[in-house]
This record gives sequence, structure tokens and C-alpha cells, in this order.
Amino acid sequence: MKTTLKTFIGSILGALLGISPFILMEIVNRREFNEEFPFMLFFAMWLNLFSILFILLPLGLGIWRMKRSQGQPAPDQGNPPPTNPRSTAILSLGLFLFPVTLSLLDSLGWLPLGKLLNGPNPEVFYWPGWIINLFLFSFPVAAGVIASAQIVRTLRAGGKLFAHPIHWIIAILISSFIAIGWVNLILDQWSCFIGVPNCD
Repeated sequence: MKTTLKTFIGSILGALLGISPFILMEIVNRREFNEEFPFMLFFAMWLNLFSILFILLPLGLGIWRMKRSQGQPAPDQGNPPPTNPRSTAILSLGLFLFPVTLSLLDSLGWLPLGKLLNGPNPEVFYWPGWIINLFLFSFPVAAGVIASAQIVRTLRAGGKLFAHPIHWIIAILISSFIAIGWVNLILDQWSCFIGVPNCD
């Protein structure tokens, strides 16, 4: 529980640190324009980076602890709670595929997902759509967290680093997708960050 809390806080602070240069660029380079500060943009950037860190940070810490403990007698941690790698893999895949399936059904016209997310007028900000987006976004993040947690549990129990390759694939694949979205946000808004007028 303490490790999870530390990972959560570390991910929050790391994500804030990661987007802080762009916040500074936005404030400095666009101070001459009469514009509202794009809070939603930076929230989306923060959320993407937080999700990546929340998935990968436990893996990094687990590998670091494993290398540090090599050649040293393992401390008595009692019997770790039994886990089933197959069940965690199935759960992770299910959580990951749920929003993917909804998107596929929407693209086929079998589910009006676009109307739920954008509302009756796509030009107007739609709060329920944002809430639904966050809800759907939480599924792949949860899948990555569950997969990485299984790897960390295996390392703590003295298992091999790549004992569960499917969990590695899930964690890395989801983190890569989120990272691509984060980079695309930066590239899309780069002209605004550097102070180009009428950049949207």
C-alpha cells in the first residue's frame, strides 16, 4: 500500500514536472495575446504523462531493487499473496479491449459513441463527454497498471524479470499508445507554445 501511494504521488509530481516547461512557454510566449489559459489542454497533457509514469514507474523501481539485491541475502518478507498470472493477463486484456471494441462499434455505425462524447453541438464544450472520455481512458490505464503490478510481484517473489512476457507486452504497448498521444498533443500545440498568433 505504501509503495502504491509513493508511486501515485511520484507519478503526479513527475507529470507536473514534465509539463511545466510547456506551461512556462505558454505563459511567457502568449502573454501579449488576450486569451484564456488552456487548462484542459494541460490537464490532458498531465493525464497522459501521469498514466505513463503510473504504469512504468513501478517496473523501473522493481528492476532497480532487483539489481540492488543481487548477491545479497533476500530479506524474509513472509509468504507473498498468491497471484495467478493468467487471470491478471486476461483481466488486463479485457480492460484494454473494452474501449477498443467500443471505438470499433462506433466506426461501424453500430454505437453512437461520437454523439455521447461530443454532445449535440461539437463546437461547444461538453462536460458529460469529457467525463465519459476519462472513464474510457481509465480502462487501458488500469490494464497497464495491473500488468506491471504482476511483474513487480514476480520480481519481489524472486522470479525472473521476463517470466510473464504477455504482461510486459501489455504494459509497454499501452504506455506507447499513451506516449504517442502525448507527443501528438505537443506537436499539435507547438506553434502556440512558441507564440505564433492565431495558432489554432
